[in-house]
Amino acid sequence: MGSVQSIRNPIDVHVGKTLRKLRKLRGLTQVQLAAALHVSFQQLQKYEYGTNRLSAATLFEAARFLGVPLSAFFRDVFCAEPVEDSATPWPHGKAAVVIAEALPQLPLAIQDAFADLIHVAANSNDEEGD
Repeated sequence: MGSVQSIRNPIDVHVGKTLRKLRKLRGLTQVQLAAALHVSFQQLQKYEYGTNRLSAATLFEAARFLGVPLSAFFRDVFCAEPVEDSATPWPHGKAAVVIAEALPQLPLAIQDAFADLIHVAANSNDEEGD
């Protein structure tokens, strides 16, 4: 009977490595974090090595327990080719992540000014292509 070799998704591996790094930075054992997430330590090992995927609920609970934003698990993960599945494409890349994390920390007046700047810059690109 042959075994099926599972192919680990690179994003799952990245999320798992980040989970492991954050756990260690907090001085937690696998048993401690597993208990907080209501899973076995064996399951946590599978998450940390990217063998199994974390559900959205488990990832949310891990972020809350570790005191980090959900985006912390996806830093430095970029799509080679952004997928546009809506009329308005979602921003991709490091700049989008940095802006998304920093913008809420700014006063509302600066957030509004920044939004105006982005709007003007985006429209100037459209005009240059005409």
